[in-house]
Amino acid sequence: NYDLRQMKAVVSTQSTGLQGDKRLGLSLVVESEEMDIMRSFVSANGILNYQTIVLQFIKREEYDSLVVDKILTKYLERYPGSVTFGFYNGRKSVICGEQEKAIDLYEQCEKSPIDWVQVYHLCYWERMWCYAMLLQWDKAAELAQKLFKESKWSRTLFGYQYLAFKFMEDPLSEDLEEIAKLLPKFQLKIGGKHLHIEKFAIRKGRSFLANDKFLCLPGVELLYIWRFLPLVSVEMKQKLVTLIEDSLSEIENIRPYHSQHPLDDWFLCNLLLAVLSAELGDQDHALSLLRTALQSEDNVQVDHFYIPYAHFELGVLYAKRGEFSQARAHLRYAKEFNQKVKSYSLENRLLFRIHSTLSEIPEQ
Repeated sequence: NYDLRQMKAVVSTQSTGLQGDKRLGLSLVVESEEMDIMRSFVSANGILNYQTIVLQFIKREEYDSLVVDKILTKYLERYPGSVTFGFYNGRKSVICGEQEKAIDLYEQCEKSPIDWVQVYHLCYWERMWCYAMLLQWDKAAELAQKLFKESKWSRTLFGYQYLAFKFMEDPLSEDLEEIAKLLPKFQLKIGGKHLHIEKFAIRKGRSFLANDKFLCLPGVELLYIWRFLPLVSVEMKQKLVTLIEDSLSEIENIRPYHSQHPLDDWFLCNLLLAVLSAELGDQDHALSLLRTALQSEDNVQVDHFYIPYAHFELGVLYAKRGEFSQARAHLRYAKEFNQKVKSYSLENRLLFRIHSTLSEIPEQ
């Protein structure tokens, strides 16, 4: 997926003879899988990984259910007890918005006698998100806590996920303060650098402690950041809208407000409402919410990353409406936001999405 990288990386790879043609690459992998030879198994895994995991974060609209169903049917008939293809079957259900079915499939994978404990952790991770999408915050928190205790992948992230989901269910839970204080202790370094998502988790934990143990809709924010909001059912989306509107009412009416930065929370609520409104088919309302929020972008004090994310969402909406000049303007503003704010949370994952979206907009 060279064309998902920034242009400098694309130019570098092309100089070595790699063309960066995503469609050609995907067609060759599909062709390899259909040959039914030794490398077909590897090709099948590559296709399923791209279709059920990568596209969730880049461009969900490109998901090809026919290809996924064909491969899963073929390999689940051949290997009925396969944990690998059982996991991808769960991912397919997640992408299709069938969270209850996905939970059952992941639980079946967890019952398989495997020595590689990381497989179980992967299933815990997926089930955690399924419960979060069902707004069953207590069960999501339980699995995040299980990962925090058993897995060493990123205890900082798991700890914050537990805090966020538990707060949604029980904001007065006594162990949240202790978890927030522990987050920096487990921060990892890979290649001499800290993980961006762990920096985000630690900063949110500090915000929780600084604001009298309060965060604004942290579980819903995580669903947005990890691109699970579009996969939530219509019924649950409507419940989330009510939840966010209640939070907006608190921001406007409670004095003193829970947080030191009410405008940051107000901006987040409008961003989340806009995303949900667009998903529910009301693009005009989504556009109105984003425009209103961005009129106050200079008032955001701490969570500056909300601003480029809002410009990105606005650019995507304009692109869907065929207003390509407006779309490009907002996407480029989001892309160049690091020139205005030197470093902001979750920048890299946004840049991938911006580049993918810009590549699909026709040139003038």
